[in-house]
Amino acid sequence: MAGRSKNPATYQVVVSNCGLVHECEEPSEARYFFECYREYSRANYGRAAGESVTLLAYGEPIQEFVGYFETLDADEEEQDHASN
Repeated sequence: MAGRSKNPATYQVVVSNCGLVHECEEPSEARYFFECYREYSRANYGRAAGESVTLLAYGEPIQEFVGYFETLDADEEEQDHASN
């Protein structure tokens, strides 16, 4: 891919509706961006509104905020099963 380094970043922040929103080498920087996007989700701000936010280290999730869209989808599915 053009513009990307050959060595993948150690930390990544992913928002469910947006995809990869930040990648870096420093854990403090990664946690900062995770908290920013978590607050965007909670505050219904922009494309991150209500979305889940995941912090990855070496490709593995280490912290996750579950947005209300995923919670609403699960509630609706549970209600659909209950009505059958």
